[in-house]
Formats: sequence, structure tokens, C-alpha cells
Amino acid sequence: MPPIEIESEIQAGGYVVRLRGEFDLTASDPVEAALASALQNSPTVILDLRDVSFIDSSGLRVILKTDASARRQAKRFLLVKGPPSVDRVFRIALLEKRLDFVADPSVVLEPDPGG
Repeated sequence: MPPIEIESEIQAGGYVVRLRGEFDLTASDPVEAALASALQNSPTVILDLRDVSFIDSSGLRVILKTDASARRQAKRFLLVKGPPSVDRVFRIALLEKRLDFVADPSVVLEPDPGG
């Protein structure tokens, strides 16, 4: 079983990418590909970290790279905070002020009425 599961969902006005498991070096390439695809197809991308059990520097690198790409393209990249152990990594790296966090994707995006 892979260490991370990636679930993507298109909603009205954006794209939500949900991760479940460990966001480490082995997960970096598939997560980066999922986020790049989401950015190509949507003006707003939300990365949901609520079910991430672990994140390391390679996971942070993917997030920072995606954030920079979104800013260059004048798109929005938002994150939903993970559990305390994951959130602590962002605080230690002083990224809470640089990145945009939301409490819940539904606050930003409406469900797609078409399905």
C-alpha cells in the first residue's frame, strides 16, 4: 500500500486535493503532479492536510513550489491545516504567515451542482 492516498475533487470555483497518510519523499512526485494538474485546470486549488499523519521537508518543498507557481499564474493556492503534529512543522518552519490557510474547503468553494 502506498504511504499516501491522493483524492482530487472539482468543485464550483476550484479544485480540492485531499491527502491521507505520510507526505514524505516517496509521496512528493505524485502529490506534485496532482497539484500541478489542479493548477492547470482551476483558478483556486485547496490542499487538504487534515488526514496527513506526517510531513517532512520534501512535502514542504512541494507545497512551496506549488504556492510559487500559483502566485506566478495569479491563482489561489490554499491549505487546510493538518493535525497538530503536521501543523507544528509549518509553525517551526515559519510558514504559517507565508502560506494561506483556511479552516475548511467548503468555506471557500461551493459544491458543484452538476455532480
